Amino acid sequence: MKRHRHSFPVLLFSSVLVFAACAPARSNVRLSVSSGGSISLRALDAAAKKGVLEGAGRAAWFASDTPLEGFSSIEIQCKIEAGGPVAVSVGLVRADDLSGFGALSGNPAARDVSTVTGIVPGSDGAAFCTVRMALPVPEQYPGGADSPFPAVRGFVVSLSGADDARLSLLSAVAVSVPSSVSGLSRTGLADETGWEWNSGGFWAGFPASGGLLDASRLATGDIPPVSVPEGSVLKVAIDARTLPIGTQARQQRVSFSADGKRFAFRVPPSPYEARIPHEFLAGTGAAGPVSVLSGAQFVCGMRVSPEDRNLLVRADPHMIVEWPQSAWRRSDYEVFSWDRFPTVLIFDTADYAVQDRLFKRLAFFVEKQGYRGKLWTDADLAGLHAFNAHDYRAESLAEFFARARAEKFPLNRDELELEALLVAEGVIRLEGDTVVPGAGAVISLSRESARYLRYLFMTHEAWHGIYFITPFFRDKVQSVRSSLDVRGIAFLESYFTVIETLGYDTLDTYLMENEFMAYLMQQSVANVGSYFTGQLLDRFRRAKGDPELAAWLQESRGADFVRAAGELNDFAFENWGLAAGRTGLFTFE
Repeated sequence: MKRHRHSFPVLLFSSVLVFAACAPARSNVRLSVSSGGSISLRALDAAAKKGVLEGAGRAAWFASDTPLEGFSSIEIQCKIEAGGPVAVSVGLVRADDLSGFGALSGNPAARDVSTVTGIVPGSDGAAFCTVRMALPVPEQYPGGADSPFPAVRGFVVSLSGADDARLSLLSAVAVSVPSSVSGLSRTGLADETGWEWNSGGFWAGFPASGGLLDASRLATGDIPPVSVPEGSVLKVAIDARTLPIGTQARQQRVSFSADGKRFAFRVPPSPYEARIPHEFLAGTGAAGPVSVLSGAQFVCGMRVSPEDRNLLVRADPHMIVEWPQSAWRRSDYEVFSWDRFPTVLIFDTADYAVQDRLFKRLAFFVEKQGYRGKLWTDADLAGLHAFNAHDYRAESLAEFFARARAEKFPLNRDELELEALLVAEGVIRLEGDTVVPGAGAVISLSRESARYLRYLFMTHEAWHGIYFITPFFRDKVQSVRSSLDVRGIAFLESYFTVIETLGYDTLDTYLMENEFMAYLMQQSVANVGSYFTGQLLDRFRRAKGDPELAAWLQESRGADFVRAAGELNDFAFENWGLAAGRTGLFTFE
């Protein structure tokens, strides 16, 4: 958004013209504080007294008794009740706009303003618009933090357009400075900027330097490029609404370009917020402005927000596979939160050794036949293989850490860090001296795996994550598995037993249903038959598996597994826009 300056019209009270010692009247509009409470406002003109603007070229000026300090922005919500198309502008009122008596000076200077044009009331005769304008950050003043800058004392709202235009001010909010304020001056972004169509109408956020947005152009898909400064994240609101999203094979996408690098997000059946952090763009050599190339009809908003690096990074699983390791916040591993299922935490480790320190003991405690339910020392597990990727639900994690506390078992440093993180994120909870389940799950993969295996492992483990946290998906899996030929169930359970590197406890029905689902859904439906009759069957025979089960699978060509995978695939696409072989929406083009 380009910088936009404007001189607001000034219509003074007649009483102000003969101003004596009394201060301007109080406005009916109050300035709410996002963190709680409110601030009384003075009306510097008649329109501000009522909070209503009527006719083109009108403005309402508001001031507080004290400087507006400790806030990141001012947000104004208004209702356009007549006229159209109209423009709404918001500017900041500074201390030098006021006289010694607190009244508005006769000729206030032009100022940076935030303007939304092209607002047209709908069929019901009304339109809603929210305009947020950031307050200046001292470090961004022309002369730096020590340079003089008039304190912000209020705001001014103006209306332009048709002569019959009418605007009512619904609310005014002073947005409190977020807890991550220390990073604001580094990012150069004081608050959220951009735009979005939502249930409350049109929202627009501007920096302290203001800007201009044409809502009518955005509504038609004419979306300007968006810059994503260091330390910030671009949030793209994608919503199919009543538009078809296509099929698994030809799913609709929103495609982007940055510095010549093309990437896209598939469109799911429900509203989705795609997150594109600066660190990801920079690490992939695409740090320039982000442009929408196609699929603009699905884009309902593009917001740029400061990123709090103290929080988990929320990202799509496919983005995590491609995430530049140079952008990790620590060298041994990074922890993400799945953007669509935030309670599923995703660990990406530098190598298998790091992953083992975090999860090997857990693997044997939770899943390994003959080892389950007991805490084993490093010496006990020396030379034994856990898994190249991991998945654990909240209940299993709580049981593991509760047992360690009860037995005063000496967990290693990484396991203690894991426990603290899980508590902080609510996956497990502390109740007195014990640990109980919270909500969510953990999955893990490693950078030591080849790229194609990372995609395979991510898909397999991510389906486990959805299974852990989604009861209606578990019900569907149970139903599909119960319809399988008994020889299919017998083959899988035998496979899980004879392959020594797996060693699953086949008496655990929950585990067996979960693995049945993941083995079907880790590749496309088209590849399920060849996977079962090729790789799995070959390994099964080499491990001396039951020859009758092997013969049945070969003769049937895995048809029952293909049918079951198709049912689960259709279910996943209908609910989440995901498909067998793919748990992410992000893709490079």
